[in-house]
Amino acid sequence: MSEQCTRGIIFDLDGTLYALRWMKLRMALSLRGSVGVLRKLTGARAVLRAGTYADRESLLAALFQELGRRAGIGVERAEAWYHERFMEAFVKLLGKSGRARPELDGVLTRLRAANIKLAVVSDFGRVEDRLRALGIAPDLFDDVEAMENYGVLKPSPKPMLALAGKWGIDPREMVIVGDRTDLDGECARAAGMEFWGITDRPSRARSGFVDWKSTSAMLEARAKESVRT
Repeated sequence: MSEQCTRGIIFDLDGTLYALRWMKLRMALSLRGSVGVLRKLTGARAVLRAGTYADRESLLAALFQELGRRAGIGVERAEAWYHERFMEAFVKLLGKSGRARPELDGVLTRLRAANIKLAVVSDFGRVEDRLRALGIAPDLFDDVEAMENYGVLKPSPKPMLALAGKWGIDPREMVIVGDRTDLDGECARAAGMEFWGITDRPSRARSGFVDWKSTSAMLEARAKESVRT
């Protein structure tokens, strides 16, 4: 952890603001009638990760085309499944089984009191709905964004750099907190921002990845450091 001044922090959502363990299994159980389509979703999204699309609608159109092809259900059924089944199940599952990180509200409140800008940038949409399902008030953050709103998916740095520009902050004074090196970590690297990795499996902890207790302590330290400066 560097000692430089931090003026902005961007949080990933899934696996970062709540523990992701067991959630994928629960999602599969909640969509057991269409688990075959669910299994194709990750691969379909992976195809889009290297691309940049004109807008959200263009990105989703490409996603539904790829998902429909992979799952053998066609574009229209893929779109309906994604919005009406997958995303609805996602929000409901978070409300039923998701748990926000302990003392998250207090940590975020102290960071904002220290004049540190905060955002959530998720790879999936309906971010405010999913935050509320977890019991996290969206207005604890200055900005709540989905990658797809910018026509990209992680690891594109486009939304992160857009936030830096909006806030008038040098990217070198910003931190991205996430649970994946290949997505969140690469976003940070491409944007020229600091990266903090969070993990819920100490036995699998990698260099630079720590648990929530340690992450929250680091965040509190940055808040105090910002107040002093």
